[in-house]
Amino acid sequence: MGMRLTLTDTNTQHSTTALALLDSGCTRSSIDPTFICINGLRTKPIEPPIPVRNGDGTINGYVKEYVEVEVGITDSNGTPHRKLLELQVVKLSGLYNIFIGYDWLE
Repeated sequence: MGMRLTLTDTNTQHSTTALALLDSGCTRSSIDPTFICINGLRTKPIEPPIPVRNGDGTINGYVKEYVEVEVGITDSNGTPHRKLLELQVVKLSGLYNIFIGYDWLE
């Protein structure tokens, strides 16, 4: 399910909108590096890097950075919801700037 979100960078207070995919199979929410560059969001390093695994358990790469943002969405009743998230920087293919996973759904 796709949706529009508002992101506010906790470092700069810069706000922007993004197109996100709600993905219940995604363990951690992620953001595309191209979207980060276009919107001037600041990344922070992850130490040690987190391995990204394929379905068969093999390593597909490492997550080395994240962005800390306040994510906002307005539901169908017009009620705003906001949550502070650390979005790991991962190359996302396709239409969406962000994948929203379990950490938003908790």
